[in-house]
Amino acid sequence: MMLRHTLLILWLVLALLAGCSRSDETGFETPATIAAGTDFLMFPNPQASLGVGDYNVVFSNITLPLSPAAYVLTVIYSDGTSEAFTGTWTTGQTVTQPIEVKRAGGITILLNSSGATASLTLGVTGAASTVASTSGVNPSITLSRFKIDEIAYAQAYYQAIDPGNNKDTLEKWKAANGFGACDYEVRFRDVHDLGYGRHMCARRDIGTGDIAVWVENFQVTAVPGQNYGPLNLEAVVNDDRRWHVSTNAIEYSPVTLGGVKFVKFYTFTPTGERKLLTNLDGRGDKAMPTVCISCHGGRAQPLTAAGLFGTIGAEVSGNALARIQPINVDTLDFSSVPGFTRGDQEAKLKGINQLVLCSYPRPAPTAFLEDACRLPPVNNEWQGTTAAMIKSWYGGDGMPNATLSDIYMPSGWTAGAQQDLYRTVVAPYCRVCHALRGTANQNDIDFTTFTKFAGTNPATGYADRIKHHVFDKGNMPLALLKYNEFWSSSAPATLAAVIPGAIDGSGNVLRPTRPVAKPGPNRTVLTNTNVQLSAAESVNAVSYRWQITGGAATSTLTNPNSIRPIFNTSVAGTYTLQLIVNDGSTDSDPAPLTITASATLTPVPAAIRFVDIKNILQNNGVTPTTTCAGCHVNSNPGGPPVYYNNYDRNGDGLINATDDHQFYLDMRARINFTNIEASPLLRKPSGHHHAGGLLLGFDIDNLIGGNRTHYDTFLNWILNGAPE
Repeated sequence: MMLRHTLLILWLVLALLAGCSRSDETGFETPATIAAGTDFLMFPNPQASLGVGDYNVVFSNITLPLSPAAYVLTVIYSDGTSEAFTGTWTTGQTVTQPIEVKRAGGITILLNSSGATASLTLGVTGAASTVASTSGVNPSITLSRFKIDEIAYAQAYYQAIDPGNNKDTLEKWKAANGFGACDYEVRFRDVHDLGYGRHMCARRDIGTGDIAVWVENFQVTAVPGQNYGPLNLEAVVNDDRRWHVSTNAIEYSPVTLGGVKFVKFYTFTPTGERKLLTNLDGRGDKAMPTVCISCHGGRAQPLTAAGLFGTIGAEVSGNALARIQPINVDTLDFSSVPGFTRGDQEAKLKGINQLVLCSYPRPAPTAFLEDACRLPPVNNEWQGTTAAMIKSWYGGDGMPNATLSDIYMPSGWTAGAQQDLYRTVVAPYCRVCHALRGTANQNDIDFTTFTKFAGTNPATGYADRIKHHVFDKGNMPLALLKYNEFWSSSAPATLAAVIPGAIDGSGNVLRPTRPVAKPGPNRTVLTNTNVQLSAAESVNAVSYRWQITGGAATSTLTNPNSIRPIFNTSVAGTYTLQLIVNDGSTDSDPAPLTITASATLTPVPAAIRFVDIKNILQNNGVTPTTTCAGCHVNSNPGGPPVYYNNYDRNGDGLINATDDHQFYLDMRARINFTNIEASPLLRKPSGHHHAGGLLLGFDIDNLIGGNRTHYDTFLNWILNGAPE
């Protein structure tokens, strides 16, 4: 033991002498330049509390000690900006203060008026519905930046997967999962994930088939810039408890006896208390379980109106549809200390991968022993390809090989350049998350074919989204270490060669550190109406230049150098605009925006409410007709993940306004306020990765006559803050 501690001290000294140098092989941190606002380990749709738009803060007097009295209304936005509004008010007076949310996120509103008791309300301008309200002495409203990234979300998740609160400590969790001993126990460093030293213990209950794994994370933070480097391997091999920073735990089990089995996630402090928030990559605390399921193939469904972790379609409450990650031994870093070498632990790691395989459904019974523990799929459960990959690692069916060799290649990648792309880009940088993603009705996100990955048809391929996430915004690869490694390799050039627009005119690969203009989606507007545009989705932008480049001369653009200018025209027709943004030194490429002005647009954009959206989804007398409710109904369990018909959503035996409100919340969760065009509520019916294909009224690609009436209704509702 003394020798091991001496080695660790030597490592510390060497690292201090080395400073912050980087080695791709060892996984040292890279002082990479990250695009502003990037959130690693966060879902592409983080469910922002507020969309960009105009809102009203209303406060009315209930009890005012002195009349008149001065007030200060302070508004703090989640982008760090704030403003204060001052004035005086009298007993019985109602004050309305307009505010402008320039970037999607959260808000804090504080009213201070000499201890006055008052009501405080936030609502969308022009809409009767309320976003949030409160009352009291000097009342305040706080809406989190992201609805899936707050303490309440983590509390609701744990309540769903542990309703009796019987696993709120690591010791209780271990006892509940039968951890007297481990079936398999290993120590290594995950070079290509979080860089931690990891002490892993896994077991499977022979009687129930339940699987449980706990992992102690070791991170040496004594040397600046080396938090994710090889010192962590020394720490875990030495079991140096000074650097034990947290313990993660995973179960594959039902919540109730005889129930559906699914994967659940826990995280604990070094002393064993369960955590609601965790910081895995130094980019700040994130709420459970999003920080786990973002890379385990899960989905972040919204909370119910009652604040509970609800269901997705026919799924069990708490089931985020995540998976247990298999362990690719080829990507791990091992010690040379006897007992902790790869050779010493290879058989145990194979055993763990066999347990992981047990958590994946099987299409049909087989004669192979490794499949005997696998359950048949339930509720049209997605089966994915990860099971086939695990088997391939060990020689195929029967898993005859004792050691892992990653030669897996899905059949959808043809020989030559496509397979080279898979080996050098998809396998090391995309597969770890995407191999686990998908549903029975949308499996194209698992990237098992070249067409699914880089196909340019937006209905079947993801070339456009790869351009956005990798080369523009820079939030994928999703993990910080993978991001650093990706941009330090030749992978960007390999990928850019098959992604349209990812290489500039000089032949250089575009990097996500440049300014990128995003003027928002093309839209249809009403003539003689002030239309608020938005450049909020632009990347690395500090200044903005809008310009009308085509259309009738009667059109106007007010405040063209602002993030939200106003467009107006009295003449129906098609108009083209252009946006250029600047990061303080460099202009972006121009980005076009097409606006179609109509004198007969109905419903009027500012008047659109959720009932209009509901009528389209349910085909309540709308033209053209839609078929949304043909599949999205609760009589189709295991079908689409959200239902559009009227049913008892909260389980109280009634179908009423409470259920309609939950319906509204479910739809809001399908709006990506931080990237509106990516909203599932817009992309799915317009034929982009939708099992139901392109629906009438959503044709933005002009495939069936160009009718986009319903799309524009949805879009204008979202652009107005999606009022209820």
